[in-house]
Amino acid sequence: MRQPSVVDLAERLQRRHVGAVLGTLDLASDRMEITGRGRVRIPDGTRPGPDTLFEIGSITKTFTSLALAVLVGSGTVSLRTPLRDLLPTGAALPSRDGTEITLEHLARHTSGLPRTPNPLLREIRAVLRGENPYDMDEAAALDSLRRVSLRHTPGQGHGGYSNLGGGLLGIALRRAAGARDYEEMLRATVLQPLQLSDTVIGPTADQVERLAQGHGFRRRLVDPWYLEGLAGAGALRSTAADVLRYLRAQLEPDRTPLAEAIRLTHQLWEPRRRVTIGLGWIRTKLPGGALWWHNGGTGGFRSFAGFSPESGEASVVLVNDVRSPDRAGVQALPSLRRRRARRGNGLTGPRA
Repeated sequence: MRQPSVVDLAERLQRRHVGAVLGTLDLASDRMEITGRGRVRIPDGTRPGPDTLFEIGSITKTFTSLALAVLVGSGTVSLRTPLRDLLPTGAALPSRDGTEITLEHLARHTSGLPRTPNPLLREIRAVLRGENPYDMDEAAALDSLRRVSLRHTPGQGHGGYSNLGGGLLGIALRRAAGARDYEEMLRATVLQPLQLSDTVIGPTADQVERLAQGHGFRRRLVDPWYLEGLAGAGALRSTAADVLRYLRAQLEPDRTPLAEAIRLTHQLWEPRRRVTIGLGWIRTKLPGGALWWHNGGTGGFRSFAGFSPESGEASVVLVNDVRSPDRAGVQALPSLRRRRARRGNGLTGPRA
């Protein structure tokens, strides 16, 4: 049976999504391919392309974790730095069994913090109404800790995915770097060194012209999400071209100025487990090899980014609605697609 091409997969995405951009990278042939389908906005938007900006949601966490690794390399912080040391005096930070939350716990989702600073039912209702449940500044994000208790001792158990933890890591790193905001810190540590000029929180006038419109349930228009207080958890916008450059850096760290930091993010928490986590990136063992990946979602967007170190392949899928593109992202990696398990793509992990 003929394996689907990138164009075939893009055509399938068009049938499922308002708009979609699929990008692939193969180091063996040094080939990068990006194709878009659908519309940036219904009913009459143009076709999205390599330079269309999408909200990438929780893929942001891998950037935040790389910033952590960069600051570890510079001696600004260490993985064992307690979160409390970098927050304002008096912040109501929970602990358990005498164990403090560290920066490593936040990056690996082993802090014990809940998934969200909001009650889950309230968050679900907000999303269904097309509202942003994370519309809060840093002060509000820190104040939410007064209502939080840890689900387990930090560093123990098998982790628990936490948007709150990702946001707190962004706040801590901003303060450690003395930056005005999260974006300034990330630009200095990650975006400028990797030349990712289309990965932003606040778009320029030119980038505004290239923004896709988000669509929520029943394809209604959704306002953009801005996560000032929890920016490190999911505030970035990017393009398929920029994300592929970022994935190339994961596959070829020695060709970047951030080689040691990138390698640090690839150090796994529990290497023998089928699904485990580095700093930010999730690693899943599939029949065709190991897949390093993260997905993302905001009120009107979904995203997937993944790479296979064994084969030197990477893929990104960005869509401007709320249907997951994860399966297409895995199918776009030939080495994993050929031996993909019959029961779906084998991914388990966050849907955020």
